[in-house]
Amino acid sequence: MKKTTSFAIFIIFLAITATAVGTASATNHNTADYTGQDEVVIEVGPDGTWSFEPENVQISKGTTVIWQAESAGHNVVHNPQSGEPIEFRSGSEYEIMEAGETFQHTFDQTGTYNYICEPHESQQTGTIEVVDNTEDDQQSSTTRITDVVPKQETDTASGINDIEVGETMVVRGVTNRQPSETAIVVEATEGPTIASVPTAVTDDWGSDGEWSVEMDISEDVEPGRYTFQSDDGDRIDEATVNIVDPAPAEFNVVSADLPDEAEPGERISIDGTVRNVGDENTQQGVSYRFDGREVSTDRITLDGGQSEEVSFSYRIPSSTNDGTYTHGIYTDDDSSTSTIRVTTPQEPAELEVSSFSLPGEAEPGGIVNAEAEVENIGDESASRYIEYRFDGQTRDRERVTLNGGETGTVDFSYTIPSSLEDGDYEQSIHTGDSTSRQSITVQSNEELEEDLEAADDPDDDEGTEDETEQTQGTPQGGGGSATADLSPDSDGDSSERESGLITTPNWDDRKLLPGGASVPIDNLNNPTTLTVMGIVISVLGILLQLTMMRV
Repeated sequence: MKKTTSFAIFIIFLAITATAVGTASATNHNTADYTGQDEVVIEVGPDGTWSFEPENVQISKGTTVIWQAESAGHNVVHNPQSGEPIEFRSGSEYEIMEAGETFQHTFDQTGTYNYICEPHESQQTGTIEVVDNTEDDQQSSTTRITDVVPKQETDTASGINDIEVGETMVVRGVTNRQPSETAIVVEATEGPTIASVPTAVTDDWGSDGEWSVEMDISEDVEPGRYTFQSDDGDRIDEATVNIVDPAPAEFNVVSADLPDEAEPGERISIDGTVRNVGDENTQQGVSYRFDGREVSTDRITLDGGQSEEVSFSYRIPSSTNDGTYTHGIYTDDDSSTSTIRVTTPQEPAELEVSSFSLPGEAEPGGIVNAEAEVENIGDESASRYIEYRFDGQTRDRERVTLNGGETGTVDFSYTIPSSLEDGDYEQSIHTGDSTSRQSITVQSNEELEEDLEAADDPDDDEGTEDETEQTQGTPQGGGGSATADLSPDSDGDSSERESGLITTPNWDDRKLLPGGASVPIDNLNNPTTLTVMGIVISVLGILLQLTMMRV
């Protein structure tokens, strides 16, 4: 349908085109006529030339001229040539322009403005002639449409945009008319169902001349190509707008907070935001997937442009192997994924005594030798001292360094003080994480000596104090001979009666038999024997045994 004839519209279109911004007619002096235009663009150095295009222009007072550099190395500087034209840019303020840069100036005073490109002033010149056409402006309207946008995009969109069925369309424009003098009517003049498109009228705009109207494009409007016309009574402007079906619903995951590491058996939280970037209201399932498996799903309903936050909770199976997995939030149309590293935590180092060897008996002055196997039952490595303790005090220690699962052997040595009393004591091995204990009995040879002395008791039925035993020894292997009286003195004390000397290596006297007899031994070059009452006795053997008893 059409509300005007095609021919009339064509004539109006030609008239609008002839007065559009940026068009000009040539004057008799090779000057481009831009009078009545709000803005004029002059190219600087087009195609690398040293020129302004157009070189000479005529504009109305209040017009803004924009110089746009098409190539680098140029500038725009005022250059009075004759008479007294008004200066608009002094040479002391100019800057060389790069390609794509612009310089603009609004001319609010009539007159002739000469300008040059200073680096090429002999060839690159231009002229701006500003005229006062107030009366013509009052008679010639400049009302026009500048933007057609969806209402929800008023702050972000500009130009002519597609409008969906069911949306509210905003038409914006500018005019030089006063709202007290006229109103601007906007209506659809051409399209499939123009009768279903409402007409909008406004007589409210400010001194800047910017006006706007809203038009509801209902579901009765059939999609297609429509022509919208603005009319202020003097001037008609048109814009072609596509009315389209609403975009189908499309759920996009616009944000997702996905953890990047976890442990087997750990519960993780996942948050995200889903937006319907389409226009239709619909419901979709939004799911969380781990390693390609859907583990949780929510169904949400969103209008066009609406958003909603989603949250999921998931416990990673304890049997999950260490490794990197893909997980994320999914809709029917979109997804947001990331990787998560699943790692079994390392058990801290723990040193444990797996086996040990500790003596159960010892004598004062004796040496205790201990051994233990220590195992690191943790995962992390450790280096620390392992201690041997006797009677609650650390007596020896050895440092070991063990990786997780590794075993090491440590040895200890401790000399028991000679003054230590007989008794039971605790000995132990400490790792810092565990302790292994075992008691040890310390016993001297005094009890044995007491038994020996008891055997020499004068009340004993065997032997009398008058009995005297002579023991004569003959060393075997050389070394001299000796005769020792092995009987006790009359006072019961042991006495030493010698008739010779056994040669031994610097040993003190040692008791040989009960009864108090002793033999001085000075040197022992070879194993020596002593004949006592017809019995050959190894002196070396006796000395070793008696030495062990005395220690």
